[in-house]
Amino acid sequence: MSNAYTPARLRLWSMPRYYHGATWEGHYVAPVGRSRDSDSLELSNWQVQLEELGGEDGEAVTVVRENHFLCGWVEWVAIASDAAKQLQVADRLAERLEVYPCLNEERWSALQLELGELELEEGEDD
Repeated sequence: MSNAYTPARLRLWSMPRYYHGATWEGHYVAPVGRSRDSDSLELSNWQVQLEELGGEDGEAVTVVRENHFLCGWVEWVAIASDAAKQLQVADRLAERLEVYPCLNEERWSALQLELGELELEEGEDD
């Protein structure tokens, strides 16, 4: 019996053109990344993704941070190709994101409030 799992919605990492950094052959890219310019939805999805993957453990799941000339930095999650459990979770997350852009509305709403992105309407007492 094999513990192998081939994700339907994730892609294997491939070397970008003009890339100079660590290589991640044999790793899949999780569906949610973030950057310096991420909005609250992307940040919320990032947090949910890491929680559902069980956090960063360095063997199966690695958060990769890279410098980027346009947005300062980007982070993405590399998942080892032999980490069947985490690949299944990430594949389900990608499937959910195909249907609806938010992984957890309560988390997103709380983060919007925390970041001051929601404008609260206050009634005027005259």
